[in-house]
Amino acid sequence: MPRFIRKFLNIYQGEMTQFLYCALLLFLIRFGDIILENYAETAFLKRFGIKHLPTLYMINAISTFFIMGFVSSLQKRMRDLVLLFYLSLFCGLSIAIGRLLSPLDFKMIYPVFYLLKSQYEVILGLIFWNIANDIFNTRQSKRLFPTITAGGTLGSIAASFLTPLFSKFFSFDGITWIYLLTMIFVGCLSFYMEKSVAIVPFTEEHGKEGKKEKTSFLNDLKEIKLISKVYVVVKILILVTLIPNMVIPILNYTFNFAADKQFVTESGILNFFSYFKGIQNILSLITLLFVGRLYNRFGLPIAMMIHPANYLVSFLGLFVSMDAVMASYARISTTIIRNTINNPARSALMGILPRRGRTLLRAFLRGMVVRIGIMSGSGLIYLVNLLFGPKYIPIAGAVLSGVWFVSCVFLKVRYSQILGQSILEGIIDFRSLEPKDIDTIFKDPAGRDRLLAAFMDSRGEDRVWYGKILKGISDPRLDEAIISAMNEESDQIKAQLLSLMDEKKAAQYVGFFKEMVKQGADEGFLRALVQKAMAFEDRAKYELGKALLEEFQTPTKKAYGIWLLYPTSKFYYKDMIISWLFSMEPDEIMAGLVAVQGARDPEFLPYVKEIAFSKDKSQFRVKAIEALLSYQSEDLNQLLYPYLNDPDEQIRYTCLNAILIQDKESMGAVIKMLIDPSPRIRELAFQKLKDTDYEDHSMLLEGLRLPTRQAKELLFKLLEQVEITDTQLFKYATEKIREAYQCLLDREVLKPMANEHIPNLLITHLTERQAAIVKDLLRVIATQSKNPEFKAGWKALYSTDSGARGNALELLDSVLDRRIKVFLMPLLEGQEEEELLRIAKRRLNLPPLDGDKGGIIKRLLSRGDWVTLALCLEWIQKYGLWNRLQDEVTKLWGSPHVCLRELARKAFGRTQPNLECSMEEGVSLTEKILRLRSIYLFQDLSVQELAAIATASKEVEFPKETIVFKEGDKGDSLYLVARGKVAVIKAIGEEGSPEGITLAEIGPGDYFGEMALIEDTVRSATIKTLEPSVFLVLEKHEFNELIIEYPTIPLNICRVLSSRLRALQKKLTGREQDT
Repeated sequence: MPRFIRKFLNIYQGEMTQFLYCALLLFLIRFGDIILENYAETAFLKRFGIKHLPTLYMINAISTFFIMGFVSSLQKRMRDLVLLFYLSLFCGLSIAIGRLLSPLDFKMIYPVFYLLKSQYEVILGLIFWNIANDIFNTRQSKRLFPTITAGGTLGSIAASFLTPLFSKFFSFDGITWIYLLTMIFVGCLSFYMEKSVAIVPFTEEHGKEGKKEKTSFLNDLKEIKLISKVYVVVKILILVTLIPNMVIPILNYTFNFAADKQFVTESGILNFFSYFKGIQNILSLITLLFVGRLYNRFGLPIAMMIHPANYLVSFLGLFVSMDAVMASYARISTTIIRNTINNPARSALMGILPRRGRTLLRAFLRGMVVRIGIMSGSGLIYLVNLLFGPKYIPIAGAVLSGVWFVSCVFLKVRYSQILGQSILEGIIDFRSLEPKDIDTIFKDPAGRDRLLAAFMDSRGEDRVWYGKILKGISDPRLDEAIISAMNEESDQIKAQLLSLMDEKKAAQYVGFFKEMVKQGADEGFLRALVQKAMAFEDRAKYELGKALLEEFQTPTKKAYGIWLLYPTSKFYYKDMIISWLFSMEPDEIMAGLVAVQGARDPEFLPYVKEIAFSKDKSQFRVKAIEALLSYQSEDLNQLLYPYLNDPDEQIRYTCLNAILIQDKESMGAVIKMLIDPSPRIRELAFQKLKDTDYEDHSMLLEGLRLPTRQAKELLFKLLEQVEITDTQLFKYATEKIREAYQCLLDREVLKPMANEHIPNLLITHLTERQAAIVKDLLRVIATQSKNPEFKAGWKALYSTDSGARGNALELLDSVLDRRIKVFLMPLLEGQEEEELLRIAKRRLNLPPLDGDKGGIIKRLLSRGDWVTLALCLEWIQKYGLWNRLQDEVTKLWGSPHVCLRELARKAFGRTQPNLECSMEEGVSLTEKILRLRSIYLFQDLSVQELAAIATASKEVEFPKETIVFKEGDKGDSLYLVARGKVAVIKAIGEEGSPEGITLAEIGPGDYFGEMALIEDTVRSATIKTLEPSVFLVLEKHEFNELIIEYPTIPLNICRVLSSRLRALQKKLTGREQDT
């Protein structure tokens, strides 16, 4: 498709295939719907009789409940595309079979056709939109669904105008064969989509075993009754839902009656239905594409009154002249007003209710109230027809429309009170409403008065929030209200309120702002003030700018005055700015950078860049980068990327804040900042990823490879707030399953070398890594699952309770797609390794590792995590394999992981002593891990956790006869003896006495001081070296940082201590019994 068409339709690159499939599928479905509708309505009216139409309305309302329940049960058993394939063929064949019965003079087939056309339209539409929602996420759906809907409307238009031609060439009953052919096309397309487009619903909405707790219908009714007593809007909503569903069958009956009366022949009424629906759909398409929602032009109460008023006019017109022209007007006008004004306004009105009441009422209205309305309307048709005849049926509709209109007038009268109650109780969730909905809710003057009163009565952030709403609905009194409230707030809140003021109206308060400046203000408020004042007239800007220059002594605050004065006195203030930029005084350089932000003169840009990226002026870099932002340079991101790794936290924060997420590179740079050591920077990166309009959820999934737990937690939090397409999720799951099985194959090849330390650690680590990969995958699936039981219950897979784990496995088996669970379930169920290896080799076609050490290491280096890489590098160093693996090892010289860089250089025998890393020559990482594992506190930790502790430990050497620490010293580190021997000495005599008794001698592999890591105590003994010794030292502050990243470390320590306490208690209990 040409680029300009994609741009016009707002379709992004990569979405075209899915969009075209969906648009074509909906086109065919709607084409078939109209073909069948025209045939069924014509055949029913002319071959069975309009007098039975009310009965069909009631039967249709009841049967819908049971049929939709049956379809829902089918959706649990198969994917929507598969279901659409079978149902489309069933729909086509059932109508074709009915067509074969028509020559037998079996007239009951025509009301059956009439019922089926309604049911088939609803069922196929429901399944289609389920498929579309599986393909597109929420943001995509908001953008693409209107265009896809337009494709369906084009199908309706085409079918409407082609129906008379089909009737002419194939006979009237031959239209059913066209419907059969269309449904075959629908089936073929859905079958092709199932096979070629990876649309795989990951988890079904309900599992086989998962049973939702059903609430009592009577209890729901009681709760709705209680809510209606508190909120009068509930009664209004019930009325404006009930009455429309009563008048819809009345209008439909009247429309069909007028058409049947005016057009005597089948061909006549068929042509009328066809051309009428064609014109109606053309108008709907124009409305959909160009008019949009009109309800925001009116206040919500007024918008609610338009629809019943039009119904009233239509019914009165039909009473005066029940012909096809008036019936057509009534049908078209009510449809357009319903879609563009009434339905959106009613949805906005629902937002005034509390969340719980909203959920209950919505289900009640859509279920019970709608059915009661349709059945009551159908019964009313019977009654009026029986007592007065069909001519007076429009009068019944007019009376109901009048009641409906009066209920909307009542809403208008009570609207101020309703809004006031909602605002005071904090019911309205403004954040969940769209701006158009907010504007509609508060279009009424009384509603605006309530909102303004809430603004004046609140303080702080709440006042700012109400101010934003008033700003959004363009309330003209906001500026005066802000000025009145300004002196009650802090400078920070003042700055936020000031940003809400209208520039032209704010200029009227220059005198007020000058007085505020005299009273003193911080830089945040000054910046907000001058930014607002930049839009003032020259005289107002000059007065305020002069006040700023005269009132403040500090250069940085004076610089804000230059913002306002520079445009009119450019040459005078240019020299001042340049003198500040080249000053030797730090305050003046800062002032120059502040002034540049307001001047935005290109002549200053080279000076600012020099300051921003000069090593000698790094203290000004933050302010210089802020100045660069004011120029909005296109290459700004490229300038900022190198400084995301700057040692200065504030510089990293400023650069990150300045980066615009607009492509893969910028999004990847922000994702990497999730591993920053600063919590403030991690939170900013998270917020930028959350708020960005750039969509590439596959990068969020890729980011889960980041090495820190904190980064993963933030990414999982993001994944819970976005909708990943099933195509992306399926691809990610496939990759992760392959990785998990590859760990299994790698482990199998390493087993013959398990007697060596490094391969043994690698085997253990690969086992743990395989489990971690599967756990991360399950968590990702849970973030996207529509099944509430799975969202809450998947963690039970890791429970020690075998019953809970079994139930979780059963739940997982019932909700996962077959193409995923066939590989995932064997890993979770712990099947024999032989069977798992067969799956890896035969079904996943994974290649095993080469058998020799060099081949094994080469493959592990190409796909390993940092622990695998570190152990492989030590393996290379041990066996001297650097010549064979030179390319692979060289790539790790630039690794962001400090110890990987050092190990990569050690593998070549080219260490850099000045590199900041704890991996000294003396003790290897492998030795550290093995020795740490021997300490009882660390014995249950994973290899990755032990490796993290090992890299945090330091080597310390002590000569012979040296005191390591004394009894009574503050304990803040653990010591592990790598080489040498020490004595544990307990002092005797008075405190400070040099005399002591040797309690024990400790050699390589032993440790002391471990309790200093978990409690604040003094040393209980003195440690003295008996020969030159080397220790691995883990300091308490390093350990505390580790447990933030690895929370399982303290949990395992608690478990070990708990078991030792139980053992000690058991010994004491045994002694007491012996005594």
